[in-house]
Amino acid sequence: MTPDYRDPALTVRQAAGRYAANGSDPDRTSAAAALSALAGPHLRGEEDEVMPLVSASLTDAEWRAWDQQHNVRGKSLSQLAAEGHWLMDGLDPDAATSSCISSPHRPGSSSSRATPAAGDRA
Repeated sequence: MTPDYRDPALTVRQAAGRYAANGSDPDRTSAAAALSALAGPHLRGEEDEVMPLVSASLTDAEWRAWDQQHNVRGKSLSQLAAEGHWLMDGLDPDAATSSCISSPHRPGSSSSRATPAAGDRA
């Protein structure tokens, strides 16, 4: 992947700074547009170029172990739920359903538990 964000990062910082100073909707829209223009191509490159390399290099067990270590451990169930909803925001219903079905449960938790365990409270 090529470094596709150098000067645009300054644009994002400037737009975010204007929003922080003024709090206006046009400044927020400007900051979001600048961030999208900066991050969109970079994230697309990760999806198109890097993830196939990761998939070819790691076993499913290695990927799941990495995911647990870096994305799950240390987070409460409420934080994991909020992140899951954020990740699924904007998905069509079939993709959202597929994401819910394929999401592994956190070890030691039960999807049928009515209330989180004491250690899971945020």
